[in-house]
Amino acid sequence: MKTGLIKLEALYDFVRQHPEVPHRTKDRQIYQAYRFVVLELLAGVPHEAGWYAWFRGSGVPSLVYVGQAHEGKTSSLYSRLREELLEEYVAFWVSVDRHAGDKLFAKYGWKYNQKRCERKRHSDAIIWIASPGAKRGTLDVIENKLIWDLKPPGNDDQRDYSEIQCPGYKEVRALMETVIAKSG
Repeated sequence: MKTGLIKLEALYDFVRQHPEVPHRTKDRQIYQAYRFVVLELLAGVPHEAGWYAWFRGSGVPSLVYVGQAHEGKTSSLYSRLREELLEEYVAFWVSVDRHAGDKLFAKYGWKYNQKRCERKRHSDAIIWIASPGAKRGTLDVIENKLIWDLKPPGNDDQRDYSEIQCPGYKEVRALMETVIAKSG
């Protein structure tokens, strides 16, 4: 398994320089500049299967959201993180200005799911753990077990996974916790 850490400070710097939240198509120049920053941050993320977690690292690190990615052009770690950072970009503006989502809606009448972006606001970093060749069942079980055991507020799954045993779970959890602890 390989791990990596994406520090999100460059995105917050961009938002502070561009305080008006852009619409993805109507404010193309600003959104494309934001997209460029995202792609730079993702340069080292592999196109492999694995897990990722958004977290806050200032003070006592806390987990915000856990996800998984499969192998494939549109579902790898790189693809999933790219999609989340580009589609849920308002999370960064909401972190700086809590009314950013409302302003975007008022400005363009666009129905943006604010719940989805707000659950990841104030995240400082994203850890990824690549597990090349991991099968969908293993990815699902480990993700569900991480959510059950670590209870990140951004995940809604309340099913009980306490009794599930899965090879590799302890290794993935230990890697995640080690990287998060070292980042703070």
